[in-house]
Amino acid sequence: MPDGLAFFPEDKVQDGMAYLREHTSDGMEGLIDYINAVYVTGTFRHPRVSNWFLMSDPWRMMSIVIGYLVFVMVAPRYMANRKPYQLRLALMCYNFGLVLLSCYVLREFLATTVFEPNFKLACEPVDYSDNPSAVRLAKTVWWFFFSKVTELLDTIDDFVLLVVHQFFAYFSPMVNSFIHVLMYTYYFLSSCGPRIQKYLWWKRYITRLQLTQFFLITVQSSYTLYLDCGYPAMYMYSLVAYMISHIILFGNFYYKAYILNRHQDKQNGNDIKKPTALKHNKNQ
Repeated sequence: MPDGLAFFPEDKVQDGMAYLREHTSDGMEGLIDYINAVYVTGTFRHPRVSNWFLMSDPWRMMSIVIGYLVFVMVAPRYMANRKPYQLRLALMCYNFGLVLLSCYVLREFLATTVFEPNFKLACEPVDYSDNPSAVRLAKTVWWFFFSKVTELLDTIDDFVLLVVHQFFAYFSPMVNSFIHVLMYTYYFLSSCGPRIQKYLWWKRYITRLQLTQFFLITVQSSYTLYLDCGYPAMYMYSLVAYMISHIILFGNFYYKAYILNRHQDKQNGNDIKKPTALKHNKNQ
């Protein structure tokens, strides 16, 4: 075991969140205890995932995020007076790869939750054991997490800042993986060029599905809080607030892109026909 890091006591592995609650205080003192346990001593690092990529401590992921933020600030200035790079082939491979990854993650979530006889969809406490089904679900969550890391590369396409989704529990990433199968299929087809783009009239419906996704996750997360399934309340409240912010942001985009523009076109006397594919933009 690395110096300065401790794991859950063996008798508490099954109920890690209860152990966390027992050993942290309320209020500001509790917050300080939590930060110390997670970011300094590593007390609550679970042995089941401690050797997985980016799971040994939070600092590696934080370094990636900091590097990403520096990149999105510096790159637009660097490219301001330069000709855009031709990345069609790279984008096609990247988007198709994420389609396959999203399909795999969705299949694994369905296999370990919906089609798992002993899994309670409404309220399933976290299983910290080495049960094969629990480990398989944990690996699926890790692949979902890893897909969010790879999606940081979306920034290289027109330097559009993509909000990174890091959800808690199974429902959110499972629904999100389904949406991403459709979304990255659209992006892959869009990256194939103008001959394909003219047939991609269904972009607005992806946005509608995204809004539906955020609403469902908000309802499910609120229901989980009501049932007290043992998840950290702080995470669930944060997730609800995060989803509400997405509903507002995506709703505002949908209104401006598909309702306001259509209304303005009608006022200007333009003939409104079947919507055509918009410019490939991963922020939508």
